[in-house]
Amino acid sequence: MQKKRIIIVKPHTQTISVNDNCELNCSHCKGYFLKEMDKKINDNYESYLISGGCDKNGQIAIDFDLLKKIKLENKKINIHSGLVDEQTARLIGEYANVVSFDFIMDNKVIQNQYNLKNKTEQDIINSYLFLKKYCRVVPHLLIGFGNEKLGIDKLIELGETEVCFIILKKHPRINNNLVEPTIKKIEEILKYARSKFKAITLGCMRPMNRKKEIDNMAIKYVDKIVNPYHEINFDNFEVELKNECCCL
Repeated sequence: MQKKRIIIVKPHTQTISVNDNCELNCSHCKGYFLKEMDKKINDNYESYLISGGCDKNGQIAIDFDLLKKIKLENKKINIHSGLVDEQTARLIGEYANVVSFDFIMDNKVIQNQYNLKNKTEQDIINSYLFLKKYCRVVPHLLIGFGNEKLGIDKLIELGETEVCFIILKKHPRINNNLVEPTIKKIEEILKYARSKFKAITLGCMRPMNRKKEIDNMAIKYVDKIVNPYHEINFDNFEVELKNECCCL
């Protein structure tokens, strides 16, 4: 019997935040994850994930001088862009090897969880399409807010073939009343997506204390997994190893 192929990603990609403040204060992050990101480029890396905190309109102040410097050194760039207009998307396309884009198809989630009070699903779609016009985009869907199938269906309608799933996780230093999705819910979404996308990635953000359970289930459905639980047996898989950010 032919083995299922899977890519295991153990990224050696530096994560850079262009700032240390986010005006949105999203319920699942509250700016905490920015503190775990570097603020200065380390030349020892061959690839970089560029992100940062958003303003109240969901936009990130991308440092294009920084992108130019990286590009001149022939290194790879993944940009977590936030919302964009077409001009910004065009500029990003000049430098990015790929864009990681949070795709949210639920106005209540957009406005109440991400605190984008004046934005709607159409603003998400517009930014996504602007970016797709100028560069490769890997949409990211967060499992945990209940809008996942809406996002999957819209991406398929828009002609998307690949997706990266991340999973809502509680953090002891973030005070919120959010509830992590059950393993049954996570599997339901991955199974639903499997019948629709050519390429599915399970990204780095997922509950660490449930990693063994989640990863053992997820490898049945995904094509690529970031930092899988160390005790998982991949003997029945054809394994490829990657050492850059999963979207690169």
